Amino acid sequence: MGANLLYLDTVFHPLTPEYEKARKTEGLTEARLLPRQFAIMSPWMLAFRATEAAYRAVEPSIDFYLNHWAGLVETDLSRTVLESLGEVDLTVRDTRNRAAIFNTDVDKVWDQITPMIGKEMADEMIAVLKNQDVEI
Repeated sequence: MGANLLYLDTVFHPLTPEYEKARKTEGLTEARLLPRQFAIMSPWMLAFRATEAAYRAVEPSIDFYLNHWAGLVETDLSRTVLESLGEVDLTVRDTRNRAAIFNTDVDKVWDQITPMIGKEMADEMIAVLKNQDVEI
């Protein structure tokens, strides 16, 4: 991500004000992520543990993020940004990134979730999260 400032400024930087606002929400605490996870994920990720009230309070920020990403899909990136990517295939990059982010060896939260919902449901959730298609 840091190797392409134009891409970073176009795709991620617009999230900064909302990220800063959301992270100040009372009832949020930083998620306990390992360096490997930080290396894979975006610095703009809203990775927090939340009280029930805080979870509700950050819904507008989640909507903001969703609308931002949907807007990028709908409008596409400018020719200048696309040219700055060189030979990078964003679909392939996204597929690899999702595979890493939602890898049970990387994110140990699945060790806590799986006993609560069962292996079959956990596997289904991971498959949805790794999926390139929009799930409704």
